[in-house]
Amino acid sequence: MSIFSDKLRTFVKQKGHNIYSLAKYCRMDRSNMYKIVQGTRHPASLEVVENIAQSLALTPFERKELLEAWHVSEVGEYIYFERKLIAEFIEHLKAEQTAGYSEGAGSKGRSLYISEPRPAVSGKNNVNICLKSMIEKEAQKETPEICLICQPEQSFLLDLLAVFGSHKKNFKIRHLICMESFSEKEENKYNLQCLNDMAPLLMSSCKYHVYYYYDKVQSHFYNMNILPYMILTSESVMLISSDFEYGIYSKSEEKLSLFHHMFEEYTSETEELFKCGMGISEILKEYKEVMADRIVAVLCPGPLSASVPLEISSKYLKRDDKDGELLQSFMEDTGEYVQKCIVRPQYRNFFTEEGIRDFMDHSHIIDMMESYYETFSEADRLTVLENMRKMMLEQHVEAHLIRPGLLHMQRDFYMTVYENGRTDMMFKNTDGQWRLLSIHEKSLGESFYNFTKYLTESTKVCGLEESLQCLEALLEEYRERFEGCKNEEKA
Repeated sequence: MSIFSDKLRTFVKQKGHNIYSLAKYCRMDRSNMYKIVQGTRHPASLEVVENIAQSLALTPFERKELLEAWHVSEVGEYIYFERKLIAEFIEHLKAEQTAGYSEGAGSKGRSLYISEPRPAVSGKNNVNICLKSMIEKEAQKETPEICLICQPEQSFLLDLLAVFGSHKKNFKIRHLICMESFSEKEENKYNLQCLNDMAPLLMSSCKYHVYYYYDKVQSHFYNMNILPYMILTSESVMLISSDFEYGIYSKSEEKLSLFHHMFEEYTSETEELFKCGMGISEILKEYKEVMADRIVAVLCPGPLSASVPLEISSKYLKRDDKDGELLQSFMEDTGEYVQKCIVRPQYRNFFTEEGIRDFMDHSHIIDMMESYYETFSEADRLTVLENMRKMMLEQHVEAHLIRPGLLHMQRDFYMTVYENGRTDMMFKNTDGQWRLLSIHEKSLGESFYNFTKYLTESTKVCGLEESLQCLEALLEEYRERFEGCKNEEKA
């Protein structure tokens, strides 16, 4: 028996088929179909499952359920959902425009909720109204700061904070959460879901700091703990039940002082879940600190980082300001680092055809330094692709092409996985600013490491030979295109 066979038997019964008729429609041996339906044999490929789904005339939703059941049975429930959650997190880091907080909201910048919340609040809607009032008042301050003890699955609160913090860079949010122990591997699904729930705040411009400790989440937050959640601003505090149905609100200075003191004590006993930096200088400083760490995988839509020669990147670098000089120094320091830590066997790189075309058409580098570069010449763009091809031919890097539409990510996305369990992601937030997310928590680091390892074995990417052939075809296409443009200009 398996999850797939259980789901298949349900659909066979619902659609009024039997094993004989299904085998006939699928043009399969009846004994083989019997074994698949009974769960003693697993379908050999995704194509077999697609054929079965088509023969059963499944709806798009039913087909999706059957395909997911096949994937779960193929690798196991834990591994499947771990990979799925990581792919969803990458997809969530997309720079979509959001409605930001405006200081003109309400009457003359005042809160929309003029009346003061009652000390005792009952009902989820009333609790949410009170929270909005608290956050809106704090957002109007010159240096707003909010402290949270709250699990991230409370989407209303985190989405609300993301909206108010999306255009206020000085909005500071300190968030204390409980995570499941990574020693119990099956529970890492919860930790990955927490990371997904934080994505809206990671995409905003606010200063978001998350602190974590390990415990049994269900017993700690959901077993008769009356008011386990706390939202604390500079002038008010609210204690809330885990289901957000009840709350106690106060503006007492004595209570505020007590809760601020308790929050500081609690955070001193925890670890930061990740570092989340913005700005060129802050990001370069962080990268310089990890130059001794060995990189095992990079996911980047465009050309391989090491395929852009230093002489080319230096030629087009703008040195008009302090940041330009800082970047020049950084690139010189990374020359030896690239040779030691990146160009090596077993280093995996994942790229997309769309990213390569983006670079060749527009000279768009998937890089935090992009705005500091002049447009690369067509000849130098070809040189970059030729270097990438050489690296793949000589097996300095294990480069895989991501199949179109199977792993969605934003145009500017860069993920680096290190041997020591650390994972760094660079992406643009909703304001178009680069943000570095450096994850240090071990269970999450292990999951991202396994994800990049799994990609090489999955149907989401092409094999090494097919990836090389695709790159060579692109190289030949652009050679001909650029040469054709030159001939037209001469004529």
